[in-house]
Amino acid sequence: MKTALFLATLGFLGLLFVTNPTMDQYEQFVRQQLLTEANAKGQVGQTLGTMCSGIASHFVADATLRHDYFFVSIFEAEFGDQHMRALGILNHFIKLDSQTTQKSTPADDKTTSNKPAGQPVANAEKKKADINTVRHDFKAGPITVSVRSKCSPLMEDCDSDAELHYRSQILKIAPVGWPTHPVTENEISWIENRYVMIGHGREGNCWDCSGVAVAELDGESLYYLGKFNRVEGGYLMKVYDELEHNNLTSHAAAPGWGLYFKPVNHEAVLDVKHTCQIAKEDFDKDKKEFLSVLSPQKSVAWMTGKVQDTPVPTSDQIVTPLLRTLSLARYCSWQDEYLEILTAAKSSQNKLLPWKTLEAISTELSKINPPPVQ
Repeated sequence: MKTALFLATLGFLGLLFVTNPTMDQYEQFVRQQLLTEANAKGQVGQTLGTMCSGIASHFVADATLRHDYFFVSIFEAEFGDQHMRALGILNHFIKLDSQTTQKSTPADDKTTSNKPAGQPVANAEKKKADINTVRHDFKAGPITVSVRSKCSPLMEDCDSDAELHYRSQILKIAPVGWPTHPVTENEISWIENRYVMIGHGREGNCWDCSGVAVAELDGESLYYLGKFNRVEGGYLMKVYDELEHNNLTSHAAAPGWGLYFKPVNHEAVLDVKHTCQIAKEDFDKDKKEFLSVLSPQKSVAWMTGKVQDTPVPTSDQIVTPLLRTLSLARYCSWQDEYLEILTAAKSSQNKLLPWKTLEAISTELSKINPPPVQ
């Protein structure tokens, strides 16, 4: 009898395991639920039901959190103001609850009487537009990263924030992700058994815009280190952008170089020595090219055996490299290099830089704040 009971129990558990519903089955269930609820509203509801079914097919997986218990699963989903929970068992779903968040209107909200006219309506329209709420839990080493994103209907505008959960601690980071899509599993990583990296991007025409929000787990505590462009050679790197909006170059050509940070006592501390060492190679190359164009000479094209003149650059062509080399020399306190470049620019044989341009460059350079002394 005991053997038969054991085998029966084992067989039942095996049946539960193989019939534990998948996410694809849950998508079908949700689409049918939305379609049924919309059709109950009549002919107009049928049209809305078809639309809701299509949207669910595309976003159900992103909007759902699945708790897989091997034999059964609990599915939690949030679509706009609809929150749905269901038990998945034996290839079927049992609806546990479904709630609708009530939104107040200006007529019902007694606290809006002192607000400026039009503000409640604008807020209501914004809430109505954010119908795609995506919520996911990801694993990063021992840390659970809960990401919640609110996106407009066509997913062209998303706001995301994250909560890092480790034991009893919660660390909030906002914003994360990109303006155009919610954070996915591929944008969260666990590095060096210490750092949680969450993808973070910003719009605009800039050097290496994509980046990461970085948190550190040290011992039993979580710490937020900030947002950086990337991780490089054990350093956290971000781009120097104090001259991003200057009066001489375009935004795309704004002088910039990598700033390298090291975590010290749970804070990202700039390593000035390493920053300037990394920048020196490109600086020497820029400096050499810049000095060579100030004194054009005959050059030999060895492949053809012909002698040709080096084209004389215009003022616009040398302003950007001049500003870049001078700004970096000033930042890194390379006094001799700074004076050499500035002297060559002022005494150029071709008089390519008028005094007004040199004065404008001097004004921009005055904006540079020297790094902390180390």
